[in-house]
Amino acid sequence: MFFEGKYQPFTIDNKPWKKATGKDGKLFKHESSSAHKAATEMYKARMEERSSVAVHLSQAYAEQLRRDKEQREKNRAALESIIDVIRFLARQNISFRGHREGKDSDNRGNFLELIHFIAKYNPVLQDRLGSNPQNILWLSPEIQNELLHLLSLEVVSQIADDLRGSCFSILCDEVSDRSNSELMSIILRYVTTFGFIREVVVGLNKADSTVAANL
Repeated sequence: MFFEGKYQPFTIDNKPWKKATGKDGKLFKHESSSAHKAATEMYKARMEERSSVAVHLSQAYAEQLRRDKEQREKNRAALESIIDVIRFLARQNISFRGHREGKDSDNRGNFLELIHFIAKYNPVLQDRLGSNPQNILWLSPEIQNELLHLLSLEVVSQIADDLRGSCFSILCDEVSDRSNSELMSIILRYVTTFGFIREVVVGLNKADSTVAANL
């Protein structure tokens, strides 16, 4: 836009579109999205006059279904890689978060650093990191906690299947964490079908009271 012979950057509410334009902008990422490509195909079909609109729209719809299926497969492959990273960190008892997780940080924490390391050798994950908005990358702390919770439910379910029909006992103990909050660990002790004794932790819950009866 021009004012008094001087060029001014296009703005909305006096805010330049820095996050919308450029290679890392949202407009560039939207251009490579499946929704944009499907809309482009439908538009081309509508402008084509060699046959009926219905035929072209049907072809465009079939192409959209193909793109959607391809995108779902890519999403599943990317999510499986993210879950593998979460499972690895949890199994090795390694912390997830970093002190500073922005792009300008030298070390964004174990989770994000491992994700970007794997992406170098995983084209599907690399494509997702480069072509999707930040809010749908499945890398937020909330998504990490949700996936961890789902993994924990699966582990407890397998433990329950393992001890079903066996003799077992419940062991409880309390401990204080760094914030001086009282926590109670819940441990199952049972005998496997092969005669081995196992003890597994299935919960660590906040204890409102450390009185034996309450525990």
